[in-house]
Amino acid sequence: MSLTISAKTVGYRQGHVEVRNIHPGCVNIEVWAIDPDSDLRPAENGHFVYEDHEVIGDVELELSPDEALMLAQQLIASAEAALDAASTNKVAILT
Repeated sequence: MSLTISAKTVGYRQGHVEVRNIHPGCVNIEVWAIDPDSDLRPAENGHFVYEDHEVIGDVELELSPDEALMLAQQLIASAEAALDAASTNKVAILT
């Protein structure tokens, strides 16, 4: 199972998020930060192709199923708050 999201809503924080299963019983998340002066490109044959200077950060984490579920719940809550803030023109702040 694998999912890749290309995020470019805020140009200076653009990149890719990959979620997949590599190690048994774990959820792998990798986040690539791409230089804002570079264009986001789709993966070629399942791999991103960038020059070294275009990748300004890369983090890979292995989460337990419980940690992944906690992250998913927080992502949903944050997305709902962002949608609400967008509809009322306010800043979304979660505590």
